Amino acid sequence: MNRMIPAAFAALLSLAGAASAHGEHKHGEEGHIHAVYPFAYASAPGAQAGGAYVSLENKGPADRLVGARADVSERVEVHEHRMEDGVMKMREVEGIDLPEGGAIEMKPGGYHVMFMGLKTPLEAGGTIPVTLVFESGAELTVEVPVIERGEKPAHGHSGHSHD
Repeated sequence: MNRMIPAAFAALLSLAGAASAHGEHKHGEEGHIHAVYPFAYASAPGAQAGGAYVSLENKGPADRLVGARADVSERVEVHEHRMEDGVMKMREVEGIDLPEGGAIEMKPGGYHVMFMGLKTPLEAGGTIPVTLVFESGAELTVEVPVIERGEKPAHGHSGHSHD
């Protein structure tokens, strides 16, 4: 019976690592905001900018994503692509509402985390630690896997629409 305890503990640690690798990180004490299928595309040689997509599910009270941090670039901003007068434009947003029990979907052509002034290229097979900052003061650090352009993200998109 005593031999079962270390095995059970090892299994729990393994499960915790698997959740972390898929972007499930605690937000505040309750752990109610989870990153869903994060990914970034590898950057082209010499590129000065790159982007990451980190969809979020909220199982708790409403909050607002107001910023992000990452060591991979000089600046990190939260952006959106939006059609204006028949032209697709990208712009920084002050925040994205995350309603109680709701979700934000980040995807190409929509919301994303923008890395400007890349210090190193984003290389396929690597990961980027990105810290998302919320209006409540909570922070969520996500290991974002980097994939080749054209490659499908692991598990696809979350399927939730953004508000």
